[in-house]
Amino acid sequence: MIDELPQVDHRVVVAMKSTVPVGTGEKVRHRLDARGLLHVGYVSNPEFTAEGTAIRDFMAPDRIVIGAFDEADGDAVEALHAGIDAPLVRADVASAEMIKLAANAALMTRISFINEIANVCEATGADVVKVAEGIGHDRRIGKSFLRAGVGFGGSCLAGEETALVRRGSTTSLVTLEALYEGTEPLADVEILTWRGDGDGTEFRPIEVLTRRHFNGDLLRVRTKMGRRVRCTPDHPFVVRDGSRVLAQDLTTADWIPLAQGAPYDVVRAGALRLPEAARLDLELGDATVGTAKNDTHVPVTIEATRAFWRVAGLAQGPTCCDQRVPDALWNEPPEHKLAFLSGLWQGDGSWSLVRGGPSVVLELGTASRELADGVQRLLGDLGVVASVEVGRVSKSTVDTFWVRISGAGQVEAMLELVEESDRPAVVDSIGRQAKRIAPTGFRRGDNAAWVRVVDVEREPFSGFVYSLEVPPTHTFVTTGGLVTSNCFPKDSLALKQLAANSGYHFQVLNAVIEVNELQKRRVIGKLTQLLGSLRGTRIALLGLAFKPNTDDTREAPAFVLAGRLLAEGADVVTWDPVAHADGLHGVEQVGSVEDAVRGADAVVLVTEWPELADVDWAALAATMRRCVFVDGRNMLDPEAMRAAGFTYDAIGRAAANGPR
Repeated sequence: MIDELPQVDHRVVVAMKSTVPVGTGEKVRHRLDARGLLHVGYVSNPEFTAEGTAIRDFMAPDRIVIGAFDEADGDAVEALHAGIDAPLVRADVASAEMIKLAANAALMTRISFINEIANVCEATGADVVKVAEGIGHDRRIGKSFLRAGVGFGGSCLAGEETALVRRGSTTSLVTLEALYEGTEPLADVEILTWRGDGDGTEFRPIEVLTRRHFNGDLLRVRTKMGRRVRCTPDHPFVVRDGSRVLAQDLTTADWIPLAQGAPYDVVRAGALRLPEAARLDLELGDATVGTAKNDTHVPVTIEATRAFWRVAGLAQGPTCCDQRVPDALWNEPPEHKLAFLSGLWQGDGSWSLVRGGPSVVLELGTASRELADGVQRLLGDLGVVASVEVGRVSKSTVDTFWVRISGAGQVEAMLELVEESDRPAVVDSIGRQAKRIAPTGFRRGDNAAWVRVVDVEREPFSGFVYSLEVPPTHTFVTTGGLVTSNCFPKDSLALKQLAANSGYHFQVLNAVIEVNELQKRRVIGKLTQLLGSLRGTRIALLGLAFKPNTDDTREAPAFVLAGRLLAEGADVVTWDPVAHADGLHGVEQVGSVEDAVRGADAVVLVTEWPELADVDWAALAATMRRCVFVDGRNMLDPEAMRAAGFTYDAIGRAAANGPR
């Protein structure tokens, strides 16, 4: 944006309206100064408008907040609000940014608070609607955001899990712990992510990176092909039907994406150039290629590239346990990655017949977890799905990681990994296979391979766990190429990150996030209580948007509920007057409430669209297979719904709940 500012001969003021992390203004100011744009001012002027009522909220706001580095710039933005009668708050830029974050956090806290009260009401026989009305008359509390519901739409990975990150032109494979420790607040860092509706992998900026101390059970999610990752029980995973399933709910019927192919925006044109510092003489048969004494770089052949990586590529640590893929390799084209693997394999790898043949397996053993992780990712960049096995050899004090390439097609594609003199024997053995069967450990898709979950193990843990948010894909690629979902919803991120990066554990906000996630699970529990097993049932979700009068579905509860229902084996049909179920695979969207409800076993009201108040529910009940209704917003009258023939349940209204 800064580079695109027009050249003018008068002062220009940039007013930031968005919700941004504290420190954004300072960062922009430094960039403006560095480019000599001293005629450009910066003002933080956060908006407090809600979707669906934005014009009204702008014209009659609760307050106007202006934070400026230069008082004259602040005066200019204040003049733009002339004629709007509202309290004015003038502050420094950091405080203005913090006001917006704190306001969002306070609203989320109120929502989670009333949802907790609703849960207690259900347990004690109280009615949360009456409770909210009673406390809302207290002028110290007020009535806003005291409506119980399904939540507003936190989870973490262990620090040893890895990510491929890019800072400027440098790409490296690092653990989440190292990423957190080595990243300054507001730093520009991109991470390898995956799009289920796109070409696959791509680098995207990390919006939030934080950590918290966790005491409890971590889950070790294990898949076919040996991929595994440790996370908190509530960490979501993308599964093959496009939904997201919490780690604790994963079963052997679930398949997880495995990233394939490199993002080619990082591939540089031209051959690899060897740095003079290497100063190697590379013997290639009768020829010798060396670096020139007075030339910084020398273009070399693929053969020289292979030899270079074989000789110098792993000089990254003091012991074999510390070997890793060189950072420079991640930005190289496929032929250079293959050359590296060839040099590595011909030095420390092997090939062998499976049970005497004709099947062949290529195997590489290493004591370095980081090298094994990098090799799996490199093979994935080349379209190969390798397996990995972890174990101890006799008298060893450390684990050994065996990376294996199997399957005739994959072995043929990787013949460069075999010594040239042995390649005819490998080709001959594979050629004797009477039939090539499809692999059992993975399935290939359009933009990923998919590996099946084998089991989920619990283990006690005490220490730091790490969270990421990467819009718009909301995924990132972790250890071994496994794709995992992001960790928490956007509106709670920035303040949590600010606190964590400052060394402060924000206990209240962490609790708010936890309560919100639990609230959505309670709806699934209600349906299970009323219907029994959800497998084979048809569930209608009324409302996709996170609130009425908008088509915004970001972090909408309906998407979480749909994913959980699909994971339980239910068929899900949705309706919304304006929002669409884009990216919600396996879900049917229809154009009317009548079409959604017809033949359903249960209805869940997720968004309180005003159209739902005028529906003839008695007529619709007659079209359902089973008349179960869960009012996720406490919108409808319980007595009227029961009179219409429904078994009606709501949030925090014990008198209205239970089978009728």
